[in-house]
Amino acid sequence: MTRLELTTAIAATLLAAAAMAQSTNSTDEKFLKDFAQANAAEVKAGELASTQAQNPEVKAFGKHMMDDHSKTLTKVTEVAGKSHVDVKEKPDLMHKGKDALLEHKDGAKFDAAYLKAQVDDHEDAVKLLQKEVKEGQDPAVKQLASQALPVVQRHLDMAKQLQAKVAGAPSTKSSMTNGDKTEPVASTH
Repeated sequence: MTRLELTTAIAATLLAAAAMAQSTNSTDEKFLKDFAQANAAEVKAGELASTQAQNPEVKAFGKHMMDDHSKTLTKVTEVAGKSHVDVKEKPDLMHKGKDALLEHKDGAKFDAAYLKAQVDDHEDAVKLLQKEVKEGQDPAVKQLASQALPVVQRHLDMAKQLQAKVAGAPSTKSSMTNGDKTEPVASTH
């Protein structure tokens, strides 16, 4: 290989790497990492709620969050892999701390603490998704955020409604059947 051919090959490799880096910028990368951890945290918290909640509606909501966020985490991991971003499929330290506090609660105290955490976490997730939709560069990552936003907003609305209901009067009836179910994020393929 001549010096010119070698120089051309190196330049082509660097240009390809630069193009790849531009499509998934630091905003997209941070979003993917944060969103993966947030979904992993929702799965873990949902597992706790499905076993430790007192109110059947809170248990059902926990299972619903576990199911939806497991599916969304799979989508995040797929998009991250295609964008060459390494994400962790486990909660961050803040969420691990919240889970540790939840693990030591039971009954109505668990239900109240879980629902408060759900409202807080889904409000944060809405902000995270809105930022990616507005500032992201990678079309696949922005599409993921755009598809997830209405689902997460519905989760937030459901959490707020359930929080108000549980705080107002204990109930054993479940409204988490049929019409209240939301669909997970659609495939980005």
